Amino acid sequence: MIIHKSHSKNEICKMIKLLKIDIVNPKQYKKVELSVRFLETLKYLDNIEPSIELPFTNVIELKHYLSKPNPNKLLPIREKNRIIHLCKRIKHFCRNNYRIEATTYKNIQELYKEADYIRLYGIIPSVRKCIRDLNEYPNRLRELEVVVPLHVQRELEIKKKLKDRGFFYFKVQRGKYQVSFD
Repeated sequence: MIIHKSHSKNEICKMIKLLKIDIVNPKQYKKVELSVRFLETLKYLDNIEPSIELPFTNVIELKHYLSKPNPNKLLPIREKNRIIHLCKRIKHFCRNNYRIEATTYKNIQELYKEADYIRLYGIIPSVRKCIRDLNEYPNRLRELEVVVPLHVQRELEIKKKLKDRGFFYFKVQRGKYQVSFD
C-alpha cells in the first residue's frame, strides 16, 4: 500500500497524533520517510479509537482513505470558484420562481446539464443547497442527488445530532385565570 501524494506531511502527523501511534517526533522526518514508518505501524495495528476529527472509524477505512486522493484537496481554487458561480446561477433560477426567462439559460436542459456537473462536488455546501432548491422545482425533469463524500456525511450527521434538542419540558397548571384585553 502507498499513501497518495495529495496527503500532506502535516495531515499525516496529525493522524499519528490523534491515533496515538508510537512515532517519536514525526515532524523530523521527510514526508516519504514518515509515510514508510506510518505504513509499517499500520501493519500491526488491529483497531483504532474513532474520533470526530478523523473521517474513518476502523483500520480498513483508514487504509482506504490514505490510498485515495485527499478528499479535502479535490478542487483547485479556480475550479471551486467556477462551481460556486454555477451554483449562484442555479439559485437565481430558484429564487425567481423557477422561471427560465429570468435567467441567462436558454432552456431547462442547459440548466440541468450544469446541475449534473456540480452535483458531483457535494463537499461544497453551496452545491448541496442549490441542488436541494432545484429539487423543489414543481416541473423538474428528474430528481438530482448530490454526491457527498463519506467523511462529510459523518460531519453533517454529527452537526445534526448537536443541533437536535431532545428534551422538551411541558408544565400544566390548573386553576382560574383572568385574561383582559385593553
